[in-house]
Amino acid sequence: MQVTPSDFATLYLAARKLPPARHNAQLDEQLSPGYPLCLYRFADGRRLICLCPELEEALPALDALEEGAEFDRLWAFLFEGGPAYRKEEVTGFYLPDAPAPAADPRIRPLRRGDGPALHALGRLSAREWAAGRVRVYDPHCFGLFDQGGGLLAAAGAQTFGRLGDISVFVHPEHRNHGLGGLVVRALCSALYREGLTPLYRAENANKASCALARRLGFASGFAMTGAEALWNAQT
Repeated sequence: MQVTPSDFATLYLAARKLPPARHNAQLDEQLSPGYPLCLYRFADGRRLICLCPELEEALPALDALEEGAEFDRLWAFLFEGGPAYRKEEVTGFYLPDAPAPAADPRIRPLRRGDGPALHALGRLSAREWAAGRVRVYDPHCFGLFDQGGGLLAAAGAQTFGRLGDISVFVHPEHRNHGLGGLVVRALCSALYREGLTPLYRAENANKASCALARRLGFASGFAMTGAEALWNAQT
């Protein structure tokens, strides 16, 4: 028997020990913040559905989905009648070969004492910083400083398996001068020395970020579609 959206709601509510009378459009009180559903499309044709932990509990309902299901149909299946959502399209780039080391004296690994400089850099554009900030306690992070010791650009990576997932931020007044590329190149050299493959994710709407990845020799490895649920929006 094919599983329907209503069956999904029943499975989900049972897993969460919630009253069966609750409609699944009200599940916002239970879901984790962020993107409850993401669909990954890889360059080799594979597709991967990723759900937030709460939805994972109802995973048997996904057996009814055809292979290669598109994002809108997935969302309609999981959230019959709502909620509305705001899509985000992201390209994941990977670096197939080690870059030449960036021999620039302005670049060095960041230390814990650089925390205030990072914090000051992030305050310049809070929204951009929140989208992919660099943290001093990341396993790998580099900064590019001016002659007075001011931090102009920073790049860091969190490691997952053999991947180093990169974040980069450049001072808004010093962009379009190649600083982001320099600090990312230094970071990528360090990652390769430790046997890690650099991964770089960029929103498709962020043309500058995508262009930076391609200039540095990154190749597209996957595309991800995710969505922020708009629980109070009119549908």
